[in-house]
Amino acid sequence: MFLRESSNAAGESVDLKAAVAAGDPDADSDIAHAPILLVFAESANRLADALPTTWYRLVDEIGADAAVEAAQVVSIFRALNAMADATGIPLDRGRPPTDADALPDMGFDGWVTAANTPG
Repeated sequence: MFLRESSNAAGESVDLKAAVAAGDPDADSDIAHAPILLVFAESANRLADALPTTWYRLVDEIGADAAVEAAQVVSIFRALNAMADATGIPLDRGRPPTDADALPDMGFDGWVTAANTPG
C-alpha cells in the first residue's frame, strides 16, 4: 500500500485499481506516465526480452534521471517480492481493513504469490 500512502503524503489522489489495472497500460490512473511505467515494471519483473527496448522508451518519455528513479523503485519491489516468495511469507489479511479490502479490487488475488496467503 506504498502507492496509496505516498500519494496521500503528496496530497494527491490515485485510483489504486487503475494504477495496477491488471497489466492494462491504457487504464486511466491519473499517474503521470503510467502506461510506460507499467510496461517497464512488468518487463523488468518478468525479465522480458523487450526490457532493453522498454528501457529506452522510458528514458525517451520521462528522461534519464526519472527513469533511473523508476528502475530503483522497481528493483526494491522486485527484491521485496523475491524475499517474500522465497520465504513463503503470506500476505497479511490481518492488516487494517483499508488494505485487506483493496486486495481483490486491485487483482492481487490473481497473482502467483497469492498462493502463499491463507484464506
